[in-house]
Amino acid sequence: MNNNFIPYVKTLSIKNCNNKTDKYMCKLVELLLFNIVSVGAIFAVINNSNSIDKKYTKNIYEFICDKINIKKSLSGGNGTGFPLEYFGIKEDCYKVENEGTDKLTIDFEKGIARPQIGGNHKYFIINKYMDQVIYFYQMKISNKSKEILIKIFNKLISCIVKEINKSSSNNIIIIKKYIKKLI
Repeated sequence: MNNNFIPYVKTLSIKNCNNKTDKYMCKLVELLLFNIVSVGAIFAVINNSNSIDKKYTKNIYEFICDKINIKKSLSGGNGTGFPLEYFGIKEDCYKVENEGTDKLTIDFEKGIARPQIGGNHKYFIINKYMDQVIYFYQMKISNKSKEILIKIFNKLISCIVKEINKSSSNNIIIIKKYIKKLI
């Protein structure tokens, strides 16, 4: 069991989470990543290619969704992309009181011209593990295709976490159910 994913698992909002749940989630994350890259590698081999292309990503997503019984489409939200104020609904986030501080100040004493804002470190281990699996299959992948695979992974993990949080049964039982489907 790969416990290197614990920093990533800790960022997921799982209710009633403990060390045992974290360990099973690490296993689930590892299997899900391995399966996503493996299915991509299989599609590439079937098409006589040595690289996982962007054109296979829809098939990868559908295959994994079928395998673990997750709905293929996520609905909800504002489908138009317009802010709520466009529809005449006030949004609290645009109040003057919510104005933040300047995050890009220069700190001459510490020698920092521009501090880092954003840049999530939690995906470092995900990227590293994906690279290992891609190397194992001796495949190539573009940064764009890899980014899409990570989005697929995030979408699937968020669906699983939602199911865990909605369920009244033990978290480990649900996680084990998904692990069995991925093996």
